[in-house]
Formats: sequence, structure tokens, C-alpha cells
Amino acid sequence: MRCMQLIHLHELRKKIIAYIDILGFKKYIEETTQCSNQNDLYRILFKFKDLANTHPLARPDRQSTHFSDLLVISVKIDKRSIIDLINDLNELVHTFISSKLLLRGIILKGNILHDNGIIFGPGLINAYLLEKEKVKFPRIIVEKSIVEEFNLETEAMSNLLSYGGSKKLLSIDPFDNEYFINYFAKYIDHIKLMQPKKGIFTDTFLELIYTGLKNDDAGIRSKYQWMADWHNSYLNSYSSEILKDLEFRNKQYEDLKTKFL
Repeated sequence: MRCMQLIHLHELRKKIIAYIDILGFKKYIEETTQCSNQNDLYRILFKFKDLANTHPLARPDRQSTHFSDLLVISVKIDKRSIIDLINDLNELVHTFISSKLLLRGIILKGNILHDNGIIFGPGLINAYLLEKEKVKFPRIIVEKSIVEEFNLETEAMSNLLSYGGSKKLLSIDPFDNEYFINYFAKYIDHIKLMQPKKGIFTDTFLELIYTGLKNDDAGIRSKYQWMADWHNSYLNSYSSEILKDLEFRNKQYEDLKTKFL
């Protein structure tokens, strides 16, 4: 009887699942431990843990599990809960970029048991598989069915300051028509729009892209080229034809595209 009661209380439920990890975390650990500079590593992991436990009273429906460079969050299927989750993840992306780290992941709907430190279910397995299959670039994809059901493409990001009145919660990637959390607009420098020299993003963000494009690994380079392409799209949106000399170019990336699709 007791076993039956436990099964009844702790059962698989359909929820919104966010499956997030840190790109290049293995290398980051190696570098920080070798130079004995572990304060940055601790701060990064604490940020992950902090999100996992953020606002427990205000968001009693949210369950989070953090392990190393992986964060899994589940919330009830409710528009307000989903928007709060996306806003929190957007802020987390910005925090990691300031430490020159990038996040990737996927938000989808699936059956999961996520309670008291226990997590399993087909939704979690599906999130793992789809993250490996679809999320090749530093972005957090939001499943189309969720976007369409809750009309998220029309929603504004509550804490994202952007240029030209564009404050969309999500953008659609022309590369594969997937919706993702658009963190780029925050890094547009309004002054550089008037007199750009090296691009229109802030120096820190541009430096992250430039460094990534110099990486010897073609797969890693392609991820930063994807970010560079978004820089170019903003550049073309706000600038005249004469500024096209600022575009990032990488022929090898064009050859890689067919391999990713």
C-alpha cells in the first residue's frame, strides 16, 4: 500500500523543461585550475547554482537540478512561468558572457519527474538528445510548439535593453528556422552605430567573437562565426552599404554548414 502511495505522489508530469550546458567548460576548468585561479570557476558554478535556487517562494512551481556544467529546470506549462524562465536564462547568458563563456540548450515540453533531487523521464532524455542534435551554436532554442501555443514571438523581454525599439523575447534563426533566446541586442553599442570602427557590438562581446574566430578547431570556429553572422545582420540593419567592410568572413564556415544540417 505504501509503495502505491509513493507512486501516486511522485509521478511523471508534462512540464516545460530547460536543458542548459556551458560550452567549452572542460577547457575552462583546465585553464583555471592550472593557473590556480579558481575564484572565477567558483563564481561561475555559483551562478549556475544560484539560478537553480532562485526565488523559491515566488516560483514554487520551479524545480532545478545543477550538476557540473549542466542545469535542468522544469516549470509548469503556463505562459507566465515560461516567460519568467526565459528572462532568467537570458540574464544567465549575459553573466556567462562577461566571463567569456557561452551557454547553449533547449526548452521543450515533455514528461518528467523532477522533485526532491530526483529527476528522470522521457522528457529529460528527449531534451538531452535534441540538445545534441539541434543546438550546434551558442544559443538556447525554444521548441516551436511552445512558441506557437503561447504566442511568444510577440512577447517583449522584460529586462533586455535593445536598439531601435526591438525588445523581442525570441528571434528566429534563418539558418534552421529555430526560435532562440536573443541575447545579442543587449550588446549593441549605440555610439558605434554612429561611428563604427571594429563593429557595432560592445568591445567585450566583439573580442569574444574575434578570439573564437581564430580558434584552430573548425567546429569551434563555426560557433563563433554564427555569432559573427548575427553581428553582421544587425550591422546591415542599422548601417549603410559603406560599412559592409566590417563584416566577419569565414569561407570555411560556409563549407561547414552542410555538415551541420
